[in-house]
Amino acid sequence: MASGGVELIAEAVDALAADDVDGRWLGDELIAMRGFIDRLEAQWSRRLAAFDARGDGKADGHRSTVGWLAGSCRMDARDASAAVHTARALRELSTIKAAWEAGRTTSGHVHRVRRVRHHAKADDLFDQLEATWLELCERHDIDLLSKALAGFVDRLDNTRPDDAGVPPAAADAVARRMLIFSRCLGVGMVEGRFDLADFDMMLDAIDHEVALQHVEGDERTLEQQRADAVMGIFQKYSGNTDPDAECPPVVNVIVELPTLANIEAGLCETDRGTPLPIDTVRRFCCHGEIGRILVGEADEILNLGRTRRLFNRAQRRAMRYRDQGCCFPGCSRSVRQCNPHHIDPWTDGGNTDLDRGCMLCWAHHKLVHEQRWTIT
Repeated sequence: MASGGVELIAEAVDALAADDVDGRWLGDELIAMRGFIDRLEAQWSRRLAAFDARGDGKADGHRSTVGWLAGSCRMDARDASAAVHTARALRELSTIKAAWEAGRTTSGHVHRVRRVRHHAKADDLFDQLEATWLELCERHDIDLLSKALAGFVDRLDNTRPDDAGVPPAAADAVARRMLIFSRCLGVGMVEGRFDLADFDMMLDAIDHEVALQHVEGDERTLEQQRADAVMGIFQKYSGNTDPDAECPPVVNVIVELPTLANIEAGLCETDRGTPLPIDTVRRFCCHGEIGRILVGEADEILNLGRTRRLFNRAQRRAMRYRDQGCCFPGCSRSVRQCNPHHIDPWTDGGNTDLDRGCMLCWAHHKLVHEQRWTIT
């Protein structure tokens, strides 16, 4: 049975659901509601701390409070673990807890403090600076709080004896670096972890490439621009940044004959086993060499050979001089960041002629092929 306060929350949420969201004060409402959400999370954490201290989760047959949260509240196990750690840590950080409940700081500030306290493994020293953490939580943004917390960890590393059994934060960050690749539902997934120096350098490179690719009226989201920027960096590496390179990237494609002929959808993948849309293969065909392997229904090899239908060096030079960069309206990317594109796909019988080709940057080349834009 819910308490009276929880019932009032339910009524308030129902009232919000019935509100018109086209009003002129949406910005003010968003700010106010974000504050209420933070305060509500603080009250949720307060109750979680009491629930955990009493061991109520175990009474329901779960091994821990984390397990109870994951099962009963349908939370991710990592999020459940973080919530329990926060509730426990705030038993020792009472002033920060009070500020959170009163709405003087945000959930983001509180969770950042908790994470650093947990990883520092020096609770007594950390808690001695509670007044400092409180001031940062109440008066400053999360970035400044993070810098102060990082300074604490760095100072702590320099004062610990070598045999303390706790690795320095910098060494720990390097030891935990990783890059994981996976495939799911037709897309490639990348998950990475880097030490902060490498992470900052990576962001600088991506931001620089985003700025180069960005055009006025760009309809891509920031996340899409960053994804295209990463691929732009990879393209430069693959082509050695030399537009005159005579060794374009080679893609080995395994494809069934009916698929290649556009009769039906079938096997079409790289030799790594990555499935490819036919439109992506056509984009590769504009400026890369294709190692073609035709297979039949029983996977028997019907034909093995190399087809090269690329603009030659003279054509590429003339096209670069003529177009002076990407032909997409408003794009300012230079010819060094572009590749030749067949306006008439060679897979449909198009010719590799200068007047039927144009220069496109990586992002707009993808837009034309995969998103079916046309060129007039």
